[in-house]
Amino acid sequence: MRNTPDGQAADRRRNAEASGGEQNTEPGPDNLLQGESAKLRKLARLGAVALSARTALIQFAALGGQVILARRLAAEDFGVFAVVQFAMTFLTFFGDGGLGAALVQKKREPSSAELSSIFYLQACLGVGVLLLALAGGRVFNWAWPNFPPSTRWVLVALAFNFLLTSLRCVPGLLLERRLQFVRIAILDTCGSITFYAVAAGLALSGFRIGALVGGVLAQGACGLALAYVMCPWRPSLEWDFASLRPLLRFGVPFQLHFVSGLVLSALTPVFGGRVLGAHAVGLLNWSQTTAHFPLALGHIISRISFPLYSRLQDDRQELVRAVGRSIKICALGTMLFVGVVMALAPELVRIVYSEKWLEALPFLYVYTATITVGFFTPAAATVLEALGKPGVVLRLSAAVVGLIWVVVPPATLRFGTMGFVGAYVGVMVLGNVAMAFTLRRLLPDARLITPLLPALLATLFTAVCGRLALLPRVMGPASLAAAVVGLVVLFASITLLIDRELWRTEVAPRFKRYAPKVFGARL
Repeated sequence: MRNTPDGQAADRRRNAEASGGEQNTEPGPDNLLQGESAKLRKLARLGAVALSARTALIQFAALGGQVILARRLAAEDFGVFAVVQFAMTFLTFFGDGGLGAALVQKKREPSSAELSSIFYLQACLGVGVLLLALAGGRVFNWAWPNFPPSTRWVLVALAFNFLLTSLRCVPGLLLERRLQFVRIAILDTCGSITFYAVAAGLALSGFRIGALVGGVLAQGACGLALAYVMCPWRPSLEWDFASLRPLLRFGVPFQLHFVSGLVLSALTPVFGGRVLGAHAVGLLNWSQTTAHFPLALGHIISRISFPLYSRLQDDRQELVRAVGRSIKICALGTMLFVGVVMALAPELVRIVYSEKWLEALPFLYVYTATITVGFFTPAAATVLEALGKPGVVLRLSAAVVGLIWVVVPPATLRFGTMGFVGAYVGVMVLGNVAMAFTLRRLLPDARLITPLLPALLATLFTAVCGRLALLPRVMGPASLAAAVVGLVVLFASITLLIDRELWRTEVAPRFKRYAPKVFGARL
């Protein structure tokens, strides 16, 4: 018995008792792994709170700005803005070759030579993008000749902002690698609020494109200064390309995954702009942006989960638990939004955005219904990339994008704008299903679909009840706010009634922990 693990553990306990209870033993691998997992979970929870607060502030500022713009601008203006956004995305794609993600994903701490080499490479890329924007202005005017000539200078401003962002790359990545999401949240929040404050102030002063330019440049300068305050790192005079090669082996496939996103994002401004016109592109861009509002929650979870999953690669049981929980959180936030929009969309659009956007209601319904599964691909892709399989994500994404470009153009030519929307979302649903099966094969123990059913049922019930009982009673902002609050309470009640596991594992423990502090007595 003394040679068995149980016998050895008994001997250690007896020796500890004989020495007065002190135990001078090294922690075993299992204890070390459990301690590390607990530490990572604590950091992830803190990061979730910080990034949630950050996103709430940013989304509040963004929503206010979007509402003001929607009331003051026409759909054609949003069409022009969508094309500028695509051009910005095209330029910023030339980013870091995936080196940033590789730096976060790697297990060991990066060396000074690796960090400095990434910094200098990023700076060179930023200068190159700026020069490309200066030289590509005429190409922009040739591709969209009906746009104002001054629009090209927005691209130059965005490219200069990309240079500023490149210079802050290493401090930002070090913060993310260390899961210091509170500092990241402060950095992101200050940058976004700076953008909207400056842009809104300039817009109220009569500037139009100049407001956007001023906001972008102010945001870039603010982010650069704060990044080095939050993480006072300095580059050394080292350049070692050999140290970048292992990072590039992961980073290039990871970055190529975004090629598919770039090609996909080109569909609406490039093809849609040419075939459907600026007005239709404005409607499509507004409806898609509005419907995808809750996906910000998925971005928070993905940003936290990538370094967390990367550290849990050797602990599959804990990894499966973390994946299931993250997907469930994303599903709850998304499904709640879907239920509210499906119930109150006509009055929500009329009161908040004005009646001129009621024309886009059919597109808003389709895009909103699709995100009931649309949140899954980003979550699953984060798992695959954290496990060192960006090539799988790349192949699936390329297949979906290729199919979209094959299906959408003929559907658009045949059925117009609704054909565009229907074909687009149909292929996206198939892509999410394919991603789910891929993740299921990689993590066969993960529960991916069954935990989502309570939220889906709650969404259907919320949408139907809200449509029949609350929508006819919405007459203004006050009644709209009351209806939204009622639907949130209804959704939460139905979800907790059906999903007893959610109540037992998430809600009840927190209620027992925090209720005494709130009500002044221990329950």
